[in-house]
Amino acid sequence: MRLSAIDIFTGLLAVTTAIQVWAFIQSEKSFLSVKFAPIVLEAGKQIEIELMIHNSGRSEAIVEKFIANLKLNQTLPQIPNYLPNTETVIAPPVERDGTTKITFYPILERGRPATVSEDQITDLNLGKITLYIFGFIRYKDAFTPWGTTTVGFCATYNPPHGSIPTTWKTCQETSYTYVK
Repeated sequence: MRLSAIDIFTGLLAVTTAIQVWAFIQSEKSFLSVKFAPIVLEAGKQIEIELMIHNSGRSEAIVEKFIANLKLNQTLPQIPNYLPNTETVIAPPVERDGTTKITFYPILERGRPATVSEDQITDLNLGKITLYIFGFIRYKDAFTPWGTTTVGFCATYNPPHGSIPTTWKTCQETSYTYVK
């Protein structure tokens, strides 16, 4: 069977339309990223983490799950092991081109508040030990009707230097920073 010029044109038109619909959806969906505020560590006081979830997309994101983990002086396993080691954190919807601030208080495996000692703070500031924060945000939007999008994040504590406050650096471990 031989295709006519109209059949070929119709097929090309259908493929072009499908590509344009896909491109439109990609341009309109939400995209979340995580940024961490500077942290002040005080010996014996529960660690407080403040982060900003920014939506650089063009539609509202509804956060379905937020998990954050804290590790001190431990290497991260090759494959992330996400434990719900914070109090339940409810993240409100993130408006298009908007930012939502979340403050949370990590807890240890046995339910005790995460704290640091004076010696650990000194070692952190000297770079002898590492403080990691990692986790993920799972969200949906109007342009992802068949499932959710998950953004993994991971950062390491970067101690203050002179007048430069504490910052966070993205982890080198690529299995922790992703979009699925």
